Amino acid sequence: NAAGATIAGTSTVKAGATLINSGTVADVVNAGTFDNKAGGKAGALTNSGGATNAGTVGNVGNSGTFDNTGTAGTVTNSGTATNSTSGTVAALTNGGGTFQNDGKIAGAATVDGGTLTTTGTIGGDLTNKATTNAAGKIGGKITNFGTLNVTADLTAGGTVDNSGKVEVKAGTFSGITTFTNAS
Repeated sequence: NAAGATIAGTSTVKAGATLINSGTVADVVNAGTFDNKAGGKAGALTNSGGATNAGTVGNVGNSGTFDNTGTAGTVTNSGTATNSTSGTVAALTNGGGTFQNDGKIAGAATVDGGTLTTTGTIGGDLTNKATTNAAGKIGGKITNFGTLNVTADLTAGGTVDNSGKVEVKAGTFSGITTFTNAS
C-alpha cells in the first residue's frame, strides 16, 4: 500500500503472504508478514505472524513476533515482542511470552505471565505476577507478586509493594519512598 493510498476495511494477511504499508490501512489480521513503514498508519493489529511497525498502529494483540520502532496503542502480548529505543507503546499487558522494552511504555505495564525485560521507561504503574527484569525508570507504583530483578540502575516512582521476590542484581534501585515487603 503506497504512501497516500488507503485500504478501507479489515486487511487479512494469510500465512506466507506479505502486506507492506506506507499509506493508511484499517485493522489488520496478520498470520503472514506485516510491515508498517515510517509514515504508515494502521488500525488495530491482531498478529500471529511476523509484524514490524515504524509508523503508527492502533492496539496490538500479539501471539507471533512484533517489533516496534514507531508508535503503538496498547499491546497485549503472548508471543515475542520488542519495543526499541525509538518506540513508544501506550500500555502493556504481557500474558505470556517475552516483551523487551528499550523504549517507552507511556502508561502501565502488567505482567501476568512470561517475562518483561525493560531498560527503557515505564511511565505508569508496574504490576508483576511473573518475571520482570528491570533497569531504567518506572514512573508509577510497583506491585510485585512474582520475581522482580533489578539488572542495572532503576529509578522507581515512589511506592513498592512486594509480595514476591525483589533482587537487586546490579546497579542501584532508587526513587523509593515506601517499600512494603509482605514476603
